[in-house]
Amino acid sequence: MGRYNQLAQVIQAQQLTPQFVKTWTTDGYFRETQQLVQQRTQAGYTVVEMECAALAACAQFRQVAFGQLLFTADTMTDLNNWQPRDFGRSAHAKVAKHLSIQCLATFAESI
Repeated sequence: MGRYNQLAQVIQAQQLTPQFVKTWTTDGYFRETQQLVQQRTQAGYTVVEMECAALAACAQFRQVAFGQLLFTADTMTDLNNWQPRDFGRSAHAKVAKHLSIQCLATFAESI
């Protein structure tokens, strides 16, 4: 949990609360069927994204440190009522960029 704690401290310094969650990686949103989303939700997954596993596999293969900060842009909490939330282009995008830079700097200092 060392790196997680470092990243959590950066996020908390911005008066935000980090959430460490189970994430499910898929290679295409069209694969997110209602049945599969329900199965993943029941298994405790709260986030679906499209890059993390591939990047983690590359890092593992190259034997380099890896970390990823996920910032939500849209939500499929209600499968019948997709909420695009402007894909992160709102003011929250500034927060995500700032946090990403701070986390990267902290992560880089520790390797």
